[in-house]
Amino acid sequence: MQEIIHEILEFIKEHSNQRMASYFRSNGAVEAEVYGTPQKDLKKLYKKYKDHHELALKLFELDNLEARSLATMISDLDKMDEDLFNKWISMSDSFWLNNNQLAVTLAGHKDAQIVAQKWINNKEKKKVDAGFFTYCWLLGNRNDEEFSDEAIKNLLEIVEKTENRTQGRNTSLK
Repeated sequence: MQEIIHEILEFIKEHSNQRMASYFRSNGAVEAEVYGTPQKDLKKLYKKYKDHHELALKLFELDNLEARSLATMISDLDKMDEDLFNKWISMSDSFWLNNNQLAVTLAGHKDAQIVAQKWINNKEKKKVDAGFFTYCWLLGNRNDEEFSDEAIKNLLEIVEKTENRTQGRNTSLK
């Protein structure tokens, strides 16, 4: 496993892009290592390691934006659960990762609405943001019948009651 991780990290470094790294940082990436590897390059690794859940778990442990991003892509949704989603969001203070990668992964999970609703009801800003981003993905990619009118009404009420509650650009979650 260590050899594969080393290979992945070398690939990430080789495909680094300083302009993308600056973009990620300006959009809330706070990991210790941010190389700016474009998503199109990470997708090459995704194709090679898709559904390699054990590797995903190891990669998310690294304080590296691209490794964590890849972890969300290659995780096996059948092996993901609420506890693991909560662990991953707790480990990351990156607005970009939580809202653009982790939320998308959660949106593909069978319990996405349950977890997203819990995050939205949480007082922790990064969870609230990621919960709303998850719902954005859900609403755009699932059938209307999968959402109760009451759930949507509750979300709208939360938005109406809170002023400027979700995270904006150029900020981190720390």
